[in-house]
Amino acid sequence: MTHSNKEIDYRDLVSKLSKELNAFRVNYHNLYENSVASIFTFDIIALKSKKVNDVCVQFLGYESKQDFIDNYNPLNHLVDHSVLEKNLEIIKREGELRTRVQEMKKKDGTHIWVKLFAKKLYPENNLVQYVLIDITQNMHYQAELENKVKERTIDLIESIEREKKCVKRNRVSFHSHHMSSAHHYPASLQVFI
Repeated sequence: MTHSNKEIDYRDLVSKLSKELNAFRVNYHNLYENSVASIFTFDIIALKSKKVNDVCVQFLGYESKQDFIDNYNPLNHLVDHSVLEKNLEIIKREGELRTRVQEMKKKDGTHIWVKLFAKKLYPENNLVQYVLIDITQNMHYQAELENKVKERTIDLIESIEREKKCVKRNRVSFHSHHMSSAHHYPASLQVFI
């Protein structure tokens, strides 16, 4: 193989790799933009948004992607500000944050619940991709269910207490009525008296 043949082979290889890389970028972009989950990329050192999908823009209540990138501040969306520092420590140490349920606020102040996933895109930089899944309705259903269980438990306890009092009154009434009479009952029935 001559020198010129090697150059052609390298050019073909570079061209092929460039096409594959471009196809990968297009696929990633499509997944990012067409996801049903809220996704954004965030610089955890500069605390600045770099990229966001439309679902996230709408979910958190921003006017546009540019509005989100220019104005997103995690402290404006966290109900408990101490969570930010804890989350960042975990991401820096482990490179990711898995399935954290977190209470947040939309831009207008509406409280929401999310499942949060975060992963550093590359170990050597500070970019982290966040995925937020809205679980607000699930949390409301769970709270409603817990309240119903609590109410039913209280009703059940009250019912048992009323039943105990009723049985006790009946036992005392039965016992006093029959003890005052001259009847003598067999020993097997006296256990119940």
